[in-house]
Amino acid sequence: MIQAWGSPGAGSGQFSSPAGIGTDAAGDVYVADSGNNRIQKFNASGAYLTQWRASELFDLAGRRIEQRSVGPLGAGPHAVELAPGRRLSAGVYTLRLTQGANTRNVRAVVLE
Repeated sequence: MIQAWGSPGAGSGQFSSPAGIGTDAAGDVYVADSGNNRIQKFNASGAYLTQWRASELFDLAGRRIEQRSVGPLGAGPHAVELAPGRRLSAGVYTLRLTQGANTRNVRAVVLE
């Protein structure tokens, strides 16, 4: 292990059953925090940056294969699980993350 951060819980920078990890070209780290139904973003040193609700999942052809809507939520982190109870086929997907008026597209790879 090179580096580890976080602790159990539901707050910013905390995890409940982290299920996946990825990085972007800038070296930022994305963690799929499945127990809290969210994706958290950290810089390369492990400092918490932000989190998103995953709202849409697209295949490489641009076809939307899953979408979730979230109504008004109270204070604190909230998210929506995409494809609950469904196993995605191996491949490359685009995940559109939404946080208020901000949207970001990231690539997700399912290996098996």
